[in-house]
Amino acid sequence: IFKLEKHTARFFHSAKRMGFQIPYSEKEINNACNKIISVQNVQNGYVRPVAWRGSEMMAISAQQTKIHVAIATWE
Repeated sequence: IFKLEKHTARFFHSAKRMGFQIPYSEKEINNACNKIISVQNVQNGYVRPVAWRGSEMMAISAQQTKIHVAIATWE
């Protein structure tokens, strides 16, 4: 994956700037990205990890919500 480590580092930096912590390590995210492209047999495509706060509460600063992570891929 092109510049995977740099993109993952930026993903974690963005989460930190938004005030939440990704519940996985950078290594775990990198491994998951590599696994999903292998499982889906993506030869020339796009990989996008995303993270978001859960819906446990509604507030401007919803600090008590669960952090969710998904990785999308497509050709």
